[in-house]
Amino acid sequence: MFKKFALTAIIALSPTLAMAEADGPDAWRVSGVANWDTLSVRMGPGTKYAKIGELPPDARHLTNLTCVPYLNAGIWERLSDYQRNNLPQRWCMVFDSDLNVKGWVAGKYLAEDSFD
Repeated sequence: MFKKFALTAIIALSPTLAMAEADGPDAWRVSGVANWDTLSVRMGPGTKYAKIGELPPDARHLTNLTCVPYLNAGIWERLSDYQRNNLPQRWCMVFDSDLNVKGWVAGKYLAEDSFD
């Protein structure tokens, strides 16, 4: 038990190691937010955390540090349909290219982008 906890703590505290495991695009954009609305940026992964900023509906070139729950392809493949359908909402820690906005957003409002 302690070894499992220690390994989890090392991975969680090591951005380099955690990023090396991440598969996905290098850039993200806001998607699915109405033109008149904004995407709330929160202090933590969920609506119970304070809103600390917002992103416009056309925000691009976002960097995604991590998402919770963390699911790589191997984990996803092992889940049953029931488990996949009952996962909690995905939250992602992002920041914009100017580092003006940093925090957690609902992952369903992110889509792949590029640094063009």
